[in-house]
Amino acid sequence: MSNYCVRRESDEYELTGGSNIEDDLETSGSKYDDGEIEYEEVSSDDENGELVENVRVWCEIRENTPAPPEYLFTENVGVTFPTAGDENKLFFFEKLVDNQLINTITEETNRFALQTLAKNAANYVARN
Repeated sequence: MSNYCVRRESDEYELTGGSNIEDDLETSGSKYDDGEIEYEEVSSDDENGELVENVRVWCEIRENTPAPPEYLFTENVGVTFPTAGDENKLFFFEKLVDNQLINTITEETNRFALQTLAKNAANYVARN
């Protein structure tokens, strides 16, 4: 059984003496084939206007292959809004879960319920 790690394409580490992962999957006796795998096309312009640059590549873990470098976080972590220092749990909850999030959850839940009811109604009519 092979273990696999995830690494960025930009990493300097390469596989040594290994086979292609697709070849490994084809010969592994797996019950899955390309017909059962769904691929999603990614647009270069996502909602944030950023390009997808950190595409991950699978590589086989070997004792003689060095580990990928640690991911360095460049942002400061912590609260990004002013606080007085005496806030309670509800204060932080209200900052994280605002009305816009509640409205979005409500709309999506209702939309899913309508889709489910419509699907079940169609199945009920088809059976009778």
